[in-house]
This record gives sequence, structure tokens and C-alpha cells, in this order.
Amino acid sequence: MEQGEGLIYVALHEHNEAVALRQHDLPRDPDDVLNLLSSEAAPLLCWFDTAKSYLSQGQAAAFVNIVQEAHNEETLQGIRNYFHREPLFERVQLLCALAAYYTEAARAEREQQERTRLGQQAEQYIRQAEGLRSSEMLPSMTRGFMAMARNEPHAAMLEYKRAEKLRHNGNINHAPLLAQAALHYANGDLSQSIQLYAQVLQANPSCPPEVRLGIAACYHRAGKLAAATAAYERVLQLDANSADALLGLAVIKFGSSNIQEGLNLGLQLLQRAY
Repeated sequence: MEQGEGLIYVALHEHNEAVALRQHDLPRDPDDVLNLLSSEAAPLLCWFDTAKSYLSQGQAAAFVNIVQEAHNEETLQGIRNYFHREPLFERVQLLCALAAYYTEAARAEREQQERTRLGQQAEQYIRQAEGLRSSEMLPSMTRGFMAMARNEPHAAMLEYKRAEKLRHNGNINHAPLLAQAALHYANGDLSQSIQLYAQVLQANPSCPPEVRLGIAACYHRAGKLAAATAAYERVLQLDANSADALLGLAVIKFGSSNIQEGLNLGLQLLQRAY
């Protein structure tokens, strides 16, 4: 399986060919897609990408159905037989996705009994994920998301700190540090947020521009406008179309002591942003 230009390719093992599924034009009834994925023992990532495509089209029931079918024992055994390995990380991904989905559904639900039921389903799936691989960070990151959905930032921070000591499919990943930085920013602890963003930047100088954008936002909120300007400009060197960086710079320009020049520059930046 591979993807490209909005397509999901499902290999037909007996014909040395592949079927291309258009991510934004999937059949409304997912049964045919499910049969294809199952009959060809498609990798779990292919199931997951297909499920997410249905969810992006507002078909939540199809998303849940595909993810649950991907994780049933018959499907898993077919994948084990073909690829001769246990897809542990992919299974963790699927279970965490279900936990996140039911958490979001619980947050949106107004009726208390139904909200409780949805929350219990989320807990059930995250516990299954935790039981598969204790060294995997994704369940802790998902628990952090679940805590934030319950408006429990302290519990979320503890989960993100725990995730920091774990691995993402065996690899180092800085997502827990970024999550902590975002929480510190929300709490107004800007120096701690900057420190964490800088830690990520030092460990991975080629990290996405959004990390530098976080630093810029911290400096901006702290009133350190020269440092914020430099950080926003660095973001734009990496991503000339960053609307957030352009907007941040525009706000700074609008506050310039040279009112006319600041207004002109700010408007130019807004035009680029929008």
C-alpha cells in the first residue's frame, strides 16, 4: 500500500496490480471497500487511511466500522499470515483513534448518560492500546487529549510527561514536549513554553516551522516584539505562506510608533495571509 495525490492503493496480491481508491470520492456504502481490504489482507495503515477518509467526509459510522473491522481477529490473522509479523504499532494506532473518536463524541454529547457511555468506550479502547505495548507513547498522548477534553490540564500534563519517556514505534518523538509547551503557553507560563520549544529545536533543527511559530507566539504574548518579529520572519523563510506568521507580524506592524508605515506594512501582510 502506498498513497499519492489523494489516492490509496490496495495491492491485489494474485494479479501483481493495485486498486486505487480516491480518498475524497469513496463509495458511500463502505462494504465493498471493506471486502477489498479484507480479501487482500491490506496493511492496517491502509485500513486506517481509508477510515480517516470516511471520517473527513462526515461518515463517522463508516470510520468506526472500518477501524473495528480492521482490529477483529480474522482480519489480523490474515495480515499476520501474509506479512509474517504482528502489526502491534498499527493496532495501537487504531485503538487510540477509536479512543479519541469516542472522547470527542462524549465531549459533544449533552445527555449525561450517553456522555458517560461514550466516555467508557473511549476508556475501554485506550486500555486495550496500553496493553499491547507498554513502551509506546501514543496511548499516553491520547490520554492527554482525553484529559483536555474533560478540562483537566493538570492530568494532561502528567500524561505528556509520561509520554516523553516513551517511544513512537521505537523512535524518539518530540510530540510530548510540544504538547507540554502548548499547555504552558495556555497557562501563561511563557518562559517554560519557550524553553520546551527551544529544546525541540535544538534536538531537531529541521523541525517543522510550527515549532518556531510557537516560540514567536510566546515572545509576542510576552511583549518581546523584536524577538517575536525575528521568530515570525524565520518562520516565513521556511514557509512563505504561513498565515499565522503573517498575521502575527501584521499585528506587530499595526502597533508601530510610525502609524502610517505600520498600517501600510500590516495591510500588505494581511493581504499575503488571506
